[in-house]
Amino acid sequence: WQPFIRAKSSMAPDAKTRRSWGDRSPVAVTRIVVCALTGVVLLTLFFLFTTTTTARTGTHGGGRGQDGDTWPRVRTELCGQGYPNAALGELLFELAREEVFPNRTRFTTTRGPSNLVKTFFTGDWGASWYGHDPERPSLATIYVRVFKAANDAIRAMERELWRDYNGTHVMEEAVTVRSALEEAKKMKVEPCIYTAIRDPVSHFLAGYNEVEYRFLNAVRGQTCPSCVMTGEPPPYFFGVPYSNSSESQRRRRFTAFVKDFLREDTAFSSQPAWAHLFSMSRILVTLSRDFNARLTAYIPTLENLETTWPAFLSSTCPGVPLPEDFPKPRDEGHHESSRDPFGTYQAAKDVWLQGGEVANALCLLHAFDYACWTKLPEGVPKTCTRVYQRHAYRILGRRAEAQLQLPTAAAAVPSDGNGNAVVFALGVASVLAVASLAWWARARRRGRRGRLSYS
Repeated sequence: WQPFIRAKSSMAPDAKTRRSWGDRSPVAVTRIVVCALTGVVLLTLFFLFTTTTTARTGTHGGGRGQDGDTWPRVRTELCGQGYPNAALGELLFELAREEVFPNRTRFTTTRGPSNLVKTFFTGDWGASWYGHDPERPSLATIYVRVFKAANDAIRAMERELWRDYNGTHVMEEAVTVRSALEEAKKMKVEPCIYTAIRDPVSHFLAGYNEVEYRFLNAVRGQTCPSCVMTGEPPPYFFGVPYSNSSESQRRRRFTAFVKDFLREDTAFSSQPAWAHLFSMSRILVTLSRDFNARLTAYIPTLENLETTWPAFLSSTCPGVPLPEDFPKPRDEGHHESSRDPFGTYQAAKDVWLQGGEVANALCLLHAFDYACWTKLPEGVPKTCTRVYQRHAYRILGRRAEAQLQLPTAAAAVPSDGNGNAVVFALGVASVLAVASLAWWARARRRGRRGRLSYS
């Protein structure tokens, strides 16, 4: 630096002075260097932030091909073993909350998953079974029930089918999946295990409608076997009053319900009626994790069930009669709530079809279902595909960078080192800044920062 410094010690103390660019003042040079380095660092950080955000949010293009490339990886992470990876349940609730609540505040707990998260993603609704048929000793069927998926209709058709046969058909409410599997084990036969499902989001909406039908009738004093409200309802129930005349009010009521659900209000896990809207793939956890069993097959749609069920059962379970030998099904098993007397089902469907935050949250709550039930006729809704693409980084976790195929700009950044690169850049900038300040202090101590004269 000495060639750039000129000082005039004999200058009068009160002489006018200036720091000139031409004189190459150490202060000016230092400022130039620091400003240049700061600009480089800021540009580097901006580039790293852009590529990192692109990798995490999946907003790089958003084309159909990229969605298709990402979803198989997300699906494998969610249901790669054939049943939900329940450890991700808390994360799905958290991501859904981030969609709905504007401030994106996190809902944290140190006690692990809440009862609602546990029961929403794991458990079962019971089962019915048939066996002990002397004419068909190797035949044993187990229907794993799913509420709001034609459960009553299927059990009614089962009752008609097995009525004229010599086996044992048990379908009381007390029959659990465990007891049905244990009974098949006693018979020393491999049971034919099946169920029927529907689109996951429509299942959730139908479950909401069922509970609304029951609770609204209960508070109005209507008498029906299931119209009972035990304990306090969630805050939305009285906080956003039901309106028979206002569709917009009913839509606001459903939105308030979803927000209460995402807050994991204890009413949802303490009142049995809410089980009608729990995740359908929870039965896969019960079968696989708890009993080391799997579904033989499943019916992926409830359309034309009176004809599809006989054909499905006959082709799936050995020993079951041919479809033409099935009795003619009766018109049984339909809930009064399916007629939507209060308009709550339509309100829920309207909010879903509008898209937006609530629809995105519902997609995340049913990510396990869309990942595990691979034979859904309509597949994964486009809304959900975009949501899963956007949150793929969070769902995939540490394997995200290695599993996501990022565009060229993002691929130039080390797949596992974006965070380290940012830290490294900040470190270099800090060292240079400290070095410049140290030199400036050293120069001042030696008296080389003296007053400079005009040229």
